[in-house]
Amino acid sequence: MNKVQTQRRPSWIVRSFRAVVVFFSSLIVLIFAVAMVVGALSRKDDPRPEPPAPRSTPAKSAPQPGRPLITKVESEAVRASMSQYPGVRDTEISAEGSTFNLTVQVSPGVTPAQARELADSIVRQVKGIINDNSPTKVIGTGMYTYRVSVTADGDAVMAQGEKAAGAESIRWTGGAEPTPPPDLGNAPDAWTMIQKYVTDGLKSPKSASFPSDGWQRVYRKEDGVWAVDSYVDARNAFNAEIRTRFYCEVRRVSEVNNGWSLVTLRFIDR
Repeated sequence: MNKVQTQRRPSWIVRSFRAVVVFFSSLIVLIFAVAMVVGALSRKDDPRPEPPAPRSTPAKSAPQPGRPLITKVESEAVRASMSQYPGVRDTEISAEGSTFNLTVQVSPGVTPAQARELADSIVRQVKGIINDNSPTKVIGTGMYTYRVSVTADGDAVMAQGEKAAGAESIRWTGGAEPTPPPDLGNAPDAWTMIQKYVTDGLKSPKSASFPSDGWQRVYRKEDGVWAVDSYVDARNAFNAEIRTRFYCEVRRVSEVNNGWSLVTLRFIDR
């Protein structure tokens, strides 16, 4: 008589364990795929031109006499990369001894700050393509000196400087100074002026009491105006203390003499 062999089904514990393993394996694969897609999109949206590929071997010693510091192919690669920056018309690269002379010609609309960024970019790219200590957050030291200038219309010097071999960054020696950004003020100062304007509109200014964290509610709008929706406790004409909500906007107009101006003030509960 043949014995019928029956296969036992896995227990519910084994089945549950397998399901958990399959779930987390699929989740890991999904996370990895999403990370790859996000990384590819971020590289695609990066507005900075892709720098040229560096040499396969670093420049550990000065080149032999008669051998150029940078080849024609490498120079053309840097020029092609720099031409992708807005406002760049032409780029010139030459070398003399252990010194590079770099010139970037730009359109008149380029600002001094943008000119310095372009000078920084071409030094980074030349250093990178010849493997003269790859740049990181700063240009970094290296074996060579880089003299760079950015000109508009061939004559007007927008930026000029030198990155010495042992220096970390460019030392600016000429060109127009970048215009500092306007002083738009800050939330605590805006809150101080807002309290002044609100107090001036009360029946009993000396009795005014504002929330101690009021400045934390102040925010800056896109047009540079500081605004807040807050309240003030003060006595009215009948000497009764009441709470009044208000909306106020102020703007920084000058860096001296508390240069603020009132844009709008509305007492909401009146």
